[in-house]
Amino acid sequence: MDALSMGNDSRPPILRRDEYVMWKNRFLNFLESKDNSSAMLESLTEGPAQLWMVLGGDDENEPPVDQVKVPKPVELYTEEDRLRVKADLMAKTYLLQAIPNDIYILIDSMDSAKEMWDEIRKLMEGTNLGLK
Repeated sequence: MDALSMGNDSRPPILRRDEYVMWKNRFLNFLESKDNSSAMLESLTEGPAQLWMVLGGDDENEPPVDQVKVPKPVELYTEEDRLRVKADLMAKTYLLQAIPNDIYILIDSMDSAKEMWDEIRKLMEGTNLGLK
């Protein structure tokens, strides 16, 4: 085990093929040490933030209208929304910093940290990539 596989306060631990289980625990501990850690962990387990707003049915002078849920425009994001979106990005960034290049090329086009996290698990547990 070397210093890169351990990580430090500013850099996540690097995945070594024969150390996936230990790396996973170290990586989660690394995220827990960061600001907004619960949102980053949620990005890994639940996926990116789904920010919605409800339209319709709120004006008493209009006839009743079914409410419609639509994606919230960025200009209407609250500070909490912005932090959640940033957490999604940071979770992806830390994951991409924590994997070797041959795994990076397999997952870098994925849209979310959850997709990446799940694919790394599949690769390490279900293929020869998890072996030295």
